[in-house]
Order: sequence, then C-alpha cells, then structure tokens
Amino acid sequence: MRKIKYLSVIMVLLFFISCSDKKKDSSRIDTMDTQSNETDSANQSAAKLEKEKRWKEIEEERKMDSIKLEMILEAAIRKITPSLQKDQYAIKYNIFHDSLYNVEIEMELGFFLSKNDKHLIIRRKDPTTTYIHVYAVLRSELSQIIRQELMYRTYVSDTIQDINGDQLKDFVINWYGSIGCCLKAFSNVYLQRANGSFTSGYEFINPTFSPQEHLIRGVRYGHPGDTEMYKYRWNGENVDTVEYLYLQKTDDFKKTGKFVRSNQLSYSSEVQAKYQVIDEVPKEYTKIFGFDWFMGNM
Repeated sequence: MRKIKYLSVIMVLLFFISCSDKKKDSSRIDTMDTQSNETDSANQSAAKLEKEKRWKEIEEERKMDSIKLEMILEAAIRKITPSLQKDQYAIKYNIFHDSLYNVEIEMELGFFLSKNDKHLIIRRKDPTTTYIHVYAVLRSELSQIIRQELMYRTYVSDTIQDINGDQLKDFVINWYGSIGCCLKAFSNVYLQRANGSFTSGYEFINPTFSPQEHLIRGVRYGHPGDTEMYKYRWNGENVDTVEYLYLQKTDDFKKTGKFVRSNQLSYSSEVQAKYQVIDEVPKEYTKIFGFDWFMGNM
C-alpha cells in the first residue's frame, strides 16, 4: 500500500513537472514567435524604406536628366539662331550627355510646310528616346507648334504631306509600338490649318491615308486573321467612322469564309449597329498596309 501511495505521489509530481515544462516551452515558443514576427516586421519596414529611397533616387535622376536634356535643346537653339534668317539650312551633330551616352541632334530649317512660312524641325535622339520639336520661325524668334516624345526606340520617321486632302501640308510622325504581339505601326498626324497653326495629334494604327478621298483605311490591333479593318473619313478637324470590316465567324468562333461590314465593331452590343454579310473583301481594302495580316496570310 505504501508503495502504491509513493508511486501515486511520484506520478502526480511528474505530471506537474511535465505541465510546468510544457508551459515553459510554450512560453519560450511564443517568445520566439514574437521575436520572429518583430524581426520580419523590421525587415519589411527596412525593405520598404530602401525601396522608397531608391524610387526617390530614380526620380531625382530622371529630373536631372530632363533638365540636362532641356539644356541640350536650348544649346541647339542658340547654335542655329544666327542662321534663322536663311531660307534653308540643316545641321547634324553629336553631343555627350554626362559622358555616358551620345545625343544626336538634327536641325532642319526651311519652307517645307508652307510657301510663306518658315519652320524649324529639331530632333534629339538618345539611346532610349527621340524628341521631336517643330517651330514656326517669326522673324528671328521661334514659336513651338509641335512637340512629341517617343520612348524605347519606337521612332521610325517623320513626313510632311497632305493627309486630309485640304491642299495644306501636314506633319506626320511614324513609330512602331515596342510592346505587344501584333502589327502596330502608328502614325501621329498634326493637321495644318489655313491660318498656319496646327491641330493636336491624331493617332492612327496601321493606317493607309487617301487624301483624295478624305479617307483613312487601316487594320486594327489583333492577331492575324482575328482583327478588323476600319475606314474613317475626315470631317473638318473631326474623324468620323464610316465602317468596320471583319471575318464572319460562327458561335464557336469558326470562320465561315464570308465577311461582315458594320458601323460597329464585331463585339459591340449597340442597338443601332448595322451589319451586312458579303462574300468578298471590297477592292478598296485589298491594297492597304496590313491587308495580309487581316486575312491571316502570314
């Protein structure tokens, strides 16, 4: 009996010791978890501060680059100012920006936009960006009428031509999109008004201009054989939609071999939408840029 009592007492003592150890372990684990959470929180805060600091540094670098590039533009204008009295002049040279990368400067002066008004075009090209400025030359002073910035080597060319058929020369900047899967040749059009001023830019994707008809035809963004063609009409300084043309498909997206003409896009739910199913693509579209892309013949 005494042995049993002793054993019972020992078991009770061991139980309380075990519980005490578990509480200590639990307390120790809780403390470690708290310390770990505090460390994680401190690390996250430090990382956030470091990220914010880096963004501020990047922003400051951008501001400084912008200021320096504007200084390069101002220097270019000072360089050409003595030649503004000439009817025609062109110059091209390079300058190093912080001795890190080259900035190419091109300047053209002449009556290329109008017989009566002289203009100056300045192009600044660095490894990532092209800046285009067009100025009207008023005596010996310059008035900026067009400014555009094209990022990531997207610039292709700029042209002077009558785009809307009003017998006035317009300024067109052509560029190619750097992001995306599909055909993406863009033109930004600045129309010249009768008084010599210019409109803000109109942006068209994959366009073919027909000034005689006052029309723009083109192919919208999308995969080969899975996008629409468009036809727009100039209406003064407005652009009206004439129609869209796309391949007819069944409900399970299979092509029928026919085409749809509509005043709305294929996915439009407009109540006023008008549709006409046709067997062939009208000939007016077959010669435009991107037609093979539209047909899926790539």
